[in-house]
Amino acid sequence: MAVLNFFESLGYLYDEGVVEIDGIWHFFSSCILPWYTAGRREIGIWQDYDENLYNLLDKLYNAVREVECRKHSSDSAVHAISPQAVHDFLLEESDVAGDGSAAARVT
Repeated sequence: MAVLNFFESLGYLYDEGVVEIDGIWHFFSSCILPWYTAGRREIGIWQDYDENLYNLLDKLYNAVREVECRKHSSDSAVHAISPQAVHDFLLEESDVAGDGSAAARVT
């Protein structure tokens, strides 16, 4: 949840107008889109408990996804949020050794 908490903080900065969405998209879209997609179920559980939790992350995700759709040649964000794309992203994120060994452990 630490990654999602970071993106919630970034969502606060976006909501306050401290950072612009194009800058966030440029530096963070490749992480925000799959992390949010992967964590959406847990985010929903937390929001069932308190509707204010991660509401700025929701807003940030939607804004980043909108920019992604506008800027990507496919006019879509599916390349970053499809189940296979999220799976591959999380495998890469979990490869702390940097040698592909995380992917080799998945059968």
